[in-house]
Amino acid sequence: MPSTKETSELYDYIFKLKRLDRLGWTKYDINKPESVAEHSFGLAILALSLAPKLNLDSEKAVKIALIHDLGESIIGDIQSPENKKDKAAKRNLEEPAITKVLSLFDSSSLELKKLWDEFEEGSTLEANFVKELDKIEMCLQALKYEEEQNVSLDEFFEHTRSRLTIPELTLIFNKILESRNKSN
Repeated sequence: MPSTKETSELYDYIFKLKRLDRLGWTKYDINKPESVAEHSFGLAILALSLAPKLNLDSEKAVKIALIHDLGESIIGDIQSPENKKDKAAKRNLEEPAITKVLSLFDSSSLELKKLWDEFEEGSTLEANFVKELDKIEMCLQALKYEEEQNVSLDEFFEHTRSRLTIPELTLIFNKILESRNKSN
């Protein structure tokens, strides 16, 4: 049974994510940008909905979605790096942070850390699915911001275009682009 102190410490990290604005949106002066926790929640719901349709392990995909950004509660939000050197630097910052947060999960901390490693490496079908779905969720959010705040967020769609390998997610992305073109 986790102690009250551990539960309180875990919630402190969760609370930080609920208050941590996603960096990409602040760059564009988005009014009331989503938090990292809101992003993770949206990603988890999408994973829960779509994983079974792709014959993937839903529970595993949802767990990955929920934990993938937990380390940001310590290091802050860092945008996806483009090159290997920056990716390695991000991982070097994030790995001790995620390990610290996940250590509060007691018996499942090793399993969760393994899932986080899979996500970072894209080494399983579910991890790769969540990694690509993460981009889809970002584009859905960008579409909403464009519609609500009359701003152009081309960068987010361009970032996603070349990163999708799963045909079903590419189809969803193309539908997002169609919707975006209709509203412009």
